[in-house]
Amino acid sequence: MIDIIVCGAAGRMGRKIIEVTNEIEGLNLVGAVEAAGHSNLGKKVNKNISITSKLKEVLKNKAVVVDFTTPSATLEHLNTVVDVGVDVSFVIGTTGFTEKEEEEIIKMSTNKPIVLSHNYGIGMNIFWHLIGEATNLLKDFDIEIVEFHGREKKDAPSGTAHTIAGVIAEEKKLDLSKNLIFGRRGFNEKGRDKYQVGMHSIRGGNYKSNHMVFFCGDGETIEFVHREESLIILVKGVIESIKFVVKAGPGLYGMKDVLKIKQV
Repeated sequence: MIDIIVCGAAGRMGRKIIEVTNEIEGLNLVGAVEAAGHSNLGKKVNKNISITSKLKEVLKNKAVVVDFTTPSATLEHLNTVVDVGVDVSFVIGTTGFTEKEEEEIIKMSTNKPIVLSHNYGIGMNIFWHLIGEATNLLKDFDIEIVEFHGREKKDAPSGTAHTIAGVIAEEKKLDLSKNLIFGRRGFNEKGRDKYQVGMHSIRGGNYKSNHMVFFCGDGETIEFVHREESLIILVKGVIESIKFVVKAGPGLYGMKDVLKIKQV
């Protein structure tokens, strides 16, 4: 039996993770956490568990903390675990971390098993792998990324789109701080720089997500598209990550580790 604590329990992902956890044999919800002052505090998520604002009160040895909150809340939860000294592992789906915050997570992973991903969809992680392979093979093609989310999406570009850009940059040995271009405006006499990677964000409606990568060559274009139509595809990846991290040693892991994706 795997004990699970969900942080961000009243959020879109948190609610779905709790719903699925309550249904799957072998998973045991022992805690549900939300921000202080949240309107759902005290609400029951199953017959035994109510939402609390205090992670410290529900921490349990060998539990997996699943965190879909905000960068500051996630770091607070990691620090709480360190302060209490309890032996737990983390599955983190929070996006929008700064470079400094990511460094803090890396530091903490030397003592805790942590799975960190911007997108837990199994299909999306295969998508990232295919984008890497395509970038390696289509060396002279221009690359543009377009991501489309609903109006509720707070960060732009999405963490998923940043990961796509990171995969491309790693293959092409690019510095994204210099080569990632967010939209275009104005007149450029030289046209498109061949080392650029374009990034474009769309927000509107209640759309789940759509990520597109265009490889544009001379006289031909190859398009990769991933459409997310249901949260359940993300929850499936979270469940696989829980099963992985509870057996893992200290370290920072991604979905490539969970899914055993190897570079060809």
